[in-house]
Amino acid sequence: MIQLTLGVEVDAGAAHFVTYDFPPYRLAEFVIGVALALLLKSGHAPSRTIQFVAAAATTAGLMLALIADLLHVTPWWAMEALMLPAVVVLIWTSARRELSGTSSLLTHPRMVALGDRSFSFYMVHYLVLGSVGLAIGAGPQSLPWWLVPPALIAAAAVAEFAYRFVEKPCERAVRDLFARQRARPLADSPTSLAQTP
Repeated sequence: MIQLTLGVEVDAGAAHFVTYDFPPYRLAEFVIGVALALLLKSGHAPSRTIQFVAAAATTAGLMLALIADLLHVTPWWAMEALMLPAVVVLIWTSARRELSGTSSLLTHPRMVALGDRSFSFYMVHYLVLGSVGLAIGAGPQSLPWWLVPPALIAAAAVAEFAYRFVEKPCERAVRDLFARQRARPLADSPTSLAQTP
């Protein structure tokens, strides 16, 4: 895709970075998530036509992704695009059910606790898999299948440590910093100065 767009030869590692890790490449997904949140917050209810189109796009995307995967004819970045409608519908449906009280699965305390730690797990899991792979002379994506479960359990333990002693303290520090900055203009306002004895 990059070679077709830019007309130049691109190293596989650089291509993976640009079409996976590069933040602007993920901008569309971020914007879609923000739009879904705003629609949910406003109480928007999609019409039957939109529901039908969403169901058709989801079904078509999943079927094409399955066929393409079986035939090995579609690059991974195209597979992501085919799966996007299904992800959007899943998020929308789950959130609507939670907000309406129809389902309480995602608001269960254990699910909330897992969600709180998900960012820490995301940040450390590849490092743990890479460390295990380095110890046995394999890459993080080529571990023997029997090593993957214990490696992920180890990653969950590291994530718990990172959540408690890195993420939460940093979050509190940032919140305190913003709270102090918001309070400073109020303390320096003419009204507050006039009330000072």
